[in-house]
Amino acid sequence: MLTSRINKRDIIFWTEIISVFFSILLIIIYFIYKDKTIFFVTFIGTILFLGCIKGILGMNKLKTEKSPFKKERAKHHIYEAVWILAGMLPICFFIIYLI
Repeated sequence: MLTSRINKRDIIFWTEIISVFFSILLIIIYFIYKDKTIFFVTFIGTILFLGCIKGILGMNKLKTEKSPFKKERAKHHIYEAVWILAGMLPICFFIIYLI
């Protein structure tokens, strides 16, 4: 019963909070170990985590919602996921290649 009442918008909000927490944790790990490889691999993992969660939730919401407004919000989450995966990952790989 509890899981049926969870709002998908809240899940996406908590996903972004977890992603910010991972980013802060990454910075701390970088300052402790001074290893750029660990930093960039975990940074890419954080981006993949955020993009995949947003994309999966957006697709599920797009399939189940009847309201046009909520469908537009779901499309917005899918567009964000595509931007995160297609826009940020090549930049990260390019930075890793330069280092």
